[in-house]
Amino acid sequence: MDEKKALVVFQDKKIRRVWSGNEWFFSVTDIVLALTDSVDEL
Repeated sequence: MDEKKALVVFQDKKIRRVWSGNEWFFSVTDIVLALTDSVDEL
């Protein structure tokens, strides 16, 4: 697996992230879905 692109698990939800310029960037859509317990997935 590419260490610069990895999934993070938060409360059994997968959150996409990418490493760029010495910083992690997370998918806002994935975070909102995880925090709202939405049943919709992309």
